[in-house]
Amino acid sequence: MNRKSTLWSKIKAYKLQTQFWIMIIMLIIFILSLLAYQIPELRQDEVMANILLALFTSLLVTVFTMLADIIVSYHEHKNEKYLEDLRAFGIQNLFQDKKEALQALLSDCDRMIWISGYRLILTRNIKKDIYDAILRGADVRAVICPPWEVAFQMVYGSNEKVLDNYLQVFETINKGRKEMKKSAEQALRNRGR
Repeated sequence: MNRKSTLWSKIKAYKLQTQFWIMIIMLIIFILSLLAYQIPELRQDEVMANILLALFTSLLVTVFTMLADIIVSYHEHKNEKYLEDLRAFGIQNLFQDKKEALQALLSDCDRMIWISGYRLILTRNIKKDIYDAILRGADVRAVICPPWEVAFQMVYGSNEKVLDNYLQVFETINKGRKEMKKSAEQALRNRGR
């Protein structure tokens, strides 16, 4: 069952309902003080008019502050949930050391490695780990734009460092594939042609 949660159910799940209800109470008091300020008899009394004016302006600021706090807390909980989901998926150290995180994942990889992107800079730094995974039986799939394509050259020009990274990674993949006596499958797809 894959149904979307309502905003209220998310507020309850993130334990923000107390803040929400306090904000609603403050909003009601703000509206009541604004209405009281509009009563001519109370407005004629200068002291009472100033008290009501100060009351509803400070309540309005409080309501906006609480609303901002609820929104920030809501997004923090969403981010924490996202990170928990990543950890459950097996990805730790996402914001620490990406190289270390990838090496930890590759250390027991024996089925499939996906490589994506133009740069392959980080991938080049873990080519030994990729090689070891291939020797354990992992297949490699890559979703990339080859350096001879116009799109690659538009992004990087003739940057030799990027091309060097690209070639080092695929040289390592090819070396592992040859040692495992696996055939290489290549699927080139040109869009718009």
